[in-house]
Amino acid sequence: MDMENRKTYRFLESFKAALPIGLGYIPLGLACGMLGQKVGISPLAMGAMSLIVFAGGAQFIAISLIGAKVPPFSIILATGIINLRHILMSSALADYLNDLDISEVILFSHGVTDETFAVNHNRFERGGWGYENALLLNVISHFFWISGNVAGALAGGWIVVDIDLASFALTAMFVALLVLCIKELNHLLTALFAFLSFKTKSFAISLSLGLVAFWLIGRLMML
Repeated sequence: MDMENRKTYRFLESFKAALPIGLGYIPLGLACGMLGQKVGISPLAMGAMSLIVFAGGAQFIAISLIGAKVPPFSIILATGIINLRHILMSSALADYLNDLDISEVILFSHGVTDETFAVNHNRFERGGWGYENALLLNVISHFFWISGNVAGALAGGWIVVDIDLASFALTAMFVALLVLCIKELNHLLTALFAFLSFKTKSFAISLSLGLVAFWLIGRLMML
């Protein structure tokens, strides 16, 4: 297979893996963009936010706080706490990215979300999946997310999407990805604790803090 055909094959392989993520991002992105439009964020600003942040939960929280006129520092702190789980995801992917230079790591890290992590980690473990495939998957998924946000902000004044319906689509996608990732006891314990802490609000500061804490507990139990 020549170089051009290899590039085409790699793109199609990554696109196929990213498509289920993208189909989940579109309705959620629409809802996020519409919510942004309601609090006065322009389509251009929504596109910029989606490009720079690329974290659905953080964006929803940030938009809500912007609408409530919360000070910028509080918004940064809140979104930072929500995204603490990215430390765990990045550490799990680190073994597959040892040969990259710092610029490649930074570029790849920007595209790590719950969904891209789950798919990339699963593909890395199966083998035959390299940095180029993983980066392409991140970029394609990011494109879907940005498109949904901008479209939602543009259409926010005359199209209504049920945010509960969009959230269910994301939840269904999370469940499907979770099933693929549970391969050890600590994986199951972490998933169970995340569910229980959400239902009982046992970690009032942040679900992410609870997730990090119980991941450490699960790791200790596996020693």
